[in-house]
Amino acid sequence: GGGHEVDFVAVEGIRPTPINVCYSTKVPVRETDGLIDFCNEYRKTHASLLYLGKTHQKELDGVTVSHVNLEEWLLGKANILQL
Repeated sequence: GGGHEVDFVAVEGIRPTPINVCYSTKVPVRETDGLIDFCNEYRKTHASLLYLGKTHQKELDGVTVSHVNLEEWLLGKANILQL
């Protein structure tokens, strides 16, 4: 990779999903760069980002990044894994 990191890797069966957590409504580029690097290295097409903004999906460099509101996830209203 390019020296970027991910905060967590969730594994469902044999499928790893990289997850970053950002305590902000605005996502710094380093957060998505780490997810994209992981996906490129492990041939994944989906990653998740927990943050304080609105839940939505965004396509970045061929990777679908689920931007998930942290509060919704903590309350069980949003899922971070691509199943």
